Amino acid sequence: MKVYFIGIGGSGMLPLAHLASASGHEVQGCDPRGQNQPGLTVFTDIDPRRIASVDAVVFSSAIPADHPELMAARMRSESGSLKIYHRMDFLREILSDHPVRIGIAGTHGKTSTTSIAGWVLLQIGMDPTIFAGGRPKYLAQGMRRGKDVAVFETDESDGSFLRSGANVRLALNVDRDHLDHYGDEQTLHDAFRRFATEGEIAVVNAEDEVLRHLPGTTYSTSAAIADYMGTFIGETDRLKVSYHGEQLGELSVALPGRHFASNALGLFALFDTLRRRGSLVFDPQIALEAVSTFPGVERRMELIGTTNGALIYDDYGHHPSEIAAVLRALQIRNPGKRIRIVFQPHRFTRTQEHGPGFARVLSIADECWLLPLYSAGEVPIPGVDSEWLVSLMGGRARMTSDPELPLLLKSAGPNDIVLFQGAGDVSYLGRNALKALGQA
Repeated sequence: MKVYFIGIGGSGMLPLAHLASASGHEVQGCDPRGQNQPGLTVFTDIDPRRIASVDAVVFSSAIPADHPELMAARMRSESGSLKIYHRMDFLREILSDHPVRIGIAGTHGKTSTTSIAGWVLLQIGMDPTIFAGGRPKYLAQGMRRGKDVAVFETDESDGSFLRSGANVRLALNVDRDHLDHYGDEQTLHDAFRRFATEGEIAVVNAEDEVLRHLPGTTYSTSAAIADYMGTFIGETDRLKVSYHGEQLGELSVALPGRHFASNALGLFALFDTLRRRGSLVFDPQIALEAVSTFPGVERRMELIGTTNGALIYDDYGHHPSEIAAVLRALQIRNPGKRIRIVFQPHRFTRTQEHGPGFARVLSIADECWLLPLYSAGEVPIPGVDSEWLVSLMGGRARMTSDPELPLLLKSAGPNDIVLFQGAGDVSYLGRNALKALGQA
């Protein structure tokens, strides 16, 4: 089948396009910043005439309804000569031949947890299909086509995770986000409840107020009673793991942070539940050890370089809870070091909704610089910008800009950690600043 991806360069679309190619489809698409890759033909312009020669079109919720190529596709689909898929529906169709389809959901941690899942499955001898919204460092194209079991990241931002087709489901957490889609928190919570209850097997986080009362296997790293318990060892982010009181071993994630450890515990609980039901065969100790060798994911607590002895990190988190988890993880792994964060707010709507929360968590860092807000195509909201966050922080932060970043890095020393944080182009800016110093 000849498949056309509108916005093929998107973080969720590009690995899906590669997966489609690996599944035997002829793949092409458009993206203004795209480029040809093995198995993909990528156009940088928009041309509705291309739709006449394809069998299917895939789009994401980021594509506006008046996009010329999407409009042309809808016209053709009315005659039945073309199939149109939302990206989650297309993923569901590609994975329909896998007997075990593991969907991972959560406001935070989906990409890293999916990436760890794929790594563990490989280490225990499986032949998995892996699909993550970022790029695991062990997968050149952000995906892998296998046959034994599929593990994939879902997307709650547009509600499409309810159409994932997963028969095994892991729900990590629910936080206040994406209310531009859901309207209110209750509707968001109801969607997660549906996700957790509509599969054949569910594993849920017993620490989460929304998830803890749902049926299924539970896990916890706190006082909440759960089937799988993880107990932190001292002030570290390592866990002792038990199942109904039976000690199973120790879990340690190479990535710093108790949030990663908690998510990895949920993942182990899911795999071990499948093992106990006979759907997977593996040694639990090997699975636990595999977590500790996980090589990481781009833009998830990624160490991107050093300068003058300072450690330079890059992280995608763009919600107050995510930023707080990253900063506390760095504090645990690097006691006594000064943390200097460069944050780029992402979207006017999110910044407006979480302004006080951003101000609170950014104050955890020893020093804070804010880049201009990254709009992601949204219409500006008067009074909502990075300068507003600076004012909310009462002098605990200051504005910065792209040209100033090399100077900021140059001023760092052996006792410093510099963290580039956000979902816009802050990663690109930070890496360029390192290159300007000849350090990356």
